[in-house]
Amino acid sequence: MKKKISAIILAAGKSERFGGNKILQRINGRTFIEIILEKLKKIGLKPIVIYYYDEILNHIDKDILAIKNDNPENGQLSSIQLGLKEVLDYDGFIVWPGDMPLIQMETVKKMVDLVNKYSDRVISPTYNGSIGHPTYFPKNTFPKLLSDLPNGAKSLVHNDQTITYEVNDKFTKIGVNTKEQLRSYINEYNRSFEENSKKS
Repeated sequence: MKKKISAIILAAGKSERFGGNKILQRINGRTFIEIILEKLKKIGLKPIVIYYYDEILNHIDKDILAIKNDNPENGQLSSIQLGLKEVLDYDGFIVWPGDMPLIQMETVKKMVDLVNKYSDRVISPTYNGSIGHPTYFPKNTFPKLLSDLPNGAKSLVHNDQTITYEVNDKFTKIGVNTKEQLRSYINEYNRSFEENSKKS
């Protein structure tokens, strides 16, 4: 039976190091949040956006559930908990950081495939052996995620029970916190695009 999976997009950061709303930065004319939502639509996962800045709503279709986190300083777990309360009847959900729009669709599709095999396990991709994003959390983790985890959700990810799978997707490890990182991010994207174009 196909599992019922949602995707929680973490877009509630204040972007203080970046000096502006990084989720609304553009690559090839589309904002980070628009790129992620487009990918999730193609994959067929129901997205939930956890946001802080109201202007993000201008880039989200009205049929997509968006929840404001008024206290993002409480950390990513607080955003995950807000989204989780909306998907308690789901088999699990994927957490996708909003500053990582270039994670490849194939990485996420492979995760969805693995959910049907390991439905009760946390699942994360690895790049060069290092755990990256996004991460799948099954229903049996919901009680812990709704509790006060001292080290946040990562305490459920970085342990020997997590199912990992190696991907050739460097963007599972690259986020954007500063404008310098954004320039590097776009340059990395352009290099990857050129490499893939040559292969095809």
